[in-house]
Amino acid sequence: MMKNFNLLTFAALILFTILLINACDNKCANIACITAPPSLTLEIRDNQGRDLLNPATPNHYDTLKIHQLNGNAIRIIPAGVFPINKERIKILVGWVAGDNTSYLKLTETDQDTIRTNFVKTTSNCCSSFNLSAFSYNDKAYTDSLTSRYFLITK
Repeated sequence: MMKNFNLLTFAALILFTILLINACDNKCANIACITAPPSLTLEIRDNQGRDLLNPATPNHYDTLKIHQLNGNAIRIIPAGVFPINKERIKILVGWVAGDNTSYLKLTETDQDTIRTNFVKTTSNCCSSFNLSAFSYNDKAYTDSLTSRYFLITK
């Protein structure tokens, strides 16, 4: 009877040890990380500060045409939706981790170059991506890296 008890105790101790080791190795298993994918918000204005995505602006860019030319690479955000400058239309651009060059077609003949660098950071089991560099047509924008909201003047 004593041997069965010792064997049972030994088996329980082994099971407990395995569970403890597994819990230590998988410390992030019970942590839910929901990190929104980073995106870049662009507001495009002329040199007089007028919204070039607004049909009321002379020589504006047609947002429907922009969407057709770029497909799923961008989203057009209507005025009144985004909290910053709610009266303006915006373009939401996707992202790629690391160094990336992408192109935004505004018309059949006007294509702009966007260069980004997103750096992966991990904290408390959760990963996120921080924008460390952004340029639009080779002009660097450093003041808006944290917000990822860029005012582009064309």
